Amino acid sequence: MTEPTRDEDDTFRFLCPHCLATLRASASLEGETVACPGCSEAVTVTRENEVGAVQSDFPMLDTLNQKQKDALEFERLDETQKQILNDWAFAVYNAGEQAAGEKAVGKIKRLLSSERKLLLDDASRWQLAEATATIPEAWQEEDRVAVIDGAMHNLENGEIVAVVRP
Repeated sequence: MTEPTRDEDDTFRFLCPHCLATLRASASLEGETVACPGCSEAVTVTRENEVGAVQSDFPMLDTLNQKQKDALEFERLDETQKQILNDWAFAVYNAGEQAAGEKAVGKIKRLLSSERKLLLDDASRWQLAEATATIPEAWQEEDRVAVIDGAMHNLENGEIVAVVRP
């Protein structure tokens, strides 16, 4: 097995699927198997779990569901209007984050049921609080969630669980 590189040139960060550690690897290692320095498990170097990958020109608007997009006539908006809406949503989000304390909004990227951990697409990691025994069965990867002051709200089904940072 190859060791992940520390070289800063042509590198990317990705997540270990076992322990959710953030690893850095050279692009030349993509597709190879490396040992995770966090848990020693074998990990395939892939951009599929890349941290910080840009998904959209308007990331704050990616959270809109189809009903909201239809109501806004989203497809009819030009690039300037989308940018203004995105900037406004970002400002509102930042204001809420400063007021609400610990907060995250995004999609579930990975569920680690046996460890009671969840990883969001913003690379934030969450663990179920002791009061919550297991991740609800209805929760799935790609579900939209919001974490506000220790409570993770599943925006797809309305369920709420207590969470903490691991």
